[in-house]
Amino acid sequence: MHLWLTRPIEDAGRLRAQLVGQGHEVTMEPLLRIEYFRDEPIDFEDAQALIATSKNALRALAGRPEEAALKEIPLFVVGRGTAQAAEAMGFETVIEGPSNASALMGLIINACSINDGALIHLSAANVAYNLCEELRHLGYHVFQPILYRAVQATNLSDVLLRNIKIGRIEGVILLSGRTAEAYASIVNTPELLGPIRKLTHFCLSTAVSARLSTLQPINVKLSSRPNIDEMLALTAL
Repeated sequence: MHLWLTRPIEDAGRLRAQLVGQGHEVTMEPLLRIEYFRDEPIDFEDAQALIATSKNALRALAGRPEEAALKEIPLFVVGRGTAQAAEAMGFETVIEGPSNASALMGLIINACSINDGALIHLSAANVAYNLCEELRHLGYHVFQPILYRAVQATNLSDVLLRNIKIGRIEGVILLSGRTAEAYASIVNTPELLGPIRKLTHFCLSTAVSARLSTLQPINVKLSSRPNIDEMLALTAL
């Protein structure tokens, strides 16, 4: 199967290799571009813990003058992939939580006290789940430095457009709600609606597939759990 991998380029390489290993042909064309805000200040004095819900939050720290000091603070992360990235960067204490931000809440609440120092959420400009607001409601002191943003694509390359129209692309990999939203916006045109309804849409979760409602009827396959291993089980030939 010829798959279109829509993941941001920073995270796409390993997944592409795994898909190729399954026997697929893969076209990489991201629908999100990550912009980093290197000058955003991070007030970490007396912080009891950091929170990162994306590898991009960790990438945004690279080269900053406070990077070494931040690595000494316990870090809560979402999912194994982000945990591995944090460990590779040299964070001393990495607490791995479930694969989404809302599920990470329980772990933070059990480990952190509202009477200790601040929690620092290394955040994107737009978040699907407002973790900081929930923690503040519980009485925690939370800082939320905005370190990056995901910019949605507004068009496709001529090569990809042609391959979709002639039926060369057979499936599309959608791993986030923002990506699915960008996809739905771009392909919802008279010239593309017909061809994309012939594709198999491999979605990481129901939250991702829900963003495709304007394109129905389409062929959607859902990962049994929201992680890459289960997605690869879905795409296995």
